[in-house]
Amino acid sequence: MTETNSLTNAVINFLLAQGHFASRIQSQGQYHPTRGRWIKSKVRRGIGDIIACIDGQFWMIEIKTGKDRQSDYQKSVEADVRKAGGKYIIVRAFGEFLGLYMSGGVNSDTSESGDNYQVVTKAKKRRSIRKDSLNS
Repeated sequence: MTETNSLTNAVINFLLAQGHFASRIQSQGQYHPTRGRWIKSKVRRGIGDIIACIDGQFWMIEIKTGKDRQSDYQKSVEADVRKAGGKYIIVRAFGEFLGLYMSGGVNSDTSESGDNYQVVTKAKKRRSIRKDSLNS
């Protein structure tokens, strides 16, 4: 499994374990063996790798590893998601993702306490994340 796939799976599994919706977006074309050719994807170019719904908020997550950089198409999608009120984050490592998740993707309105991390969402509702759930 590639580093990108491992990170993508880790982010999705973490979000699902926390009770959120998360799904990988397959944006590449598919090879059609009976036709002997590739079929172009119908997904918008530049779409993020993961879509998620976290506490009622739409998040699009782009996974980048190594020397990967955002394409112009991805920058356009980022602008459109933000304009529509969603959150768009670029993640290069699980620790970076966790920091963005803990801060709500934008701000750093968090505190740490004992074995739980306390997260303050926009509605000022506290959500606890058990540290042992981070190891799964």
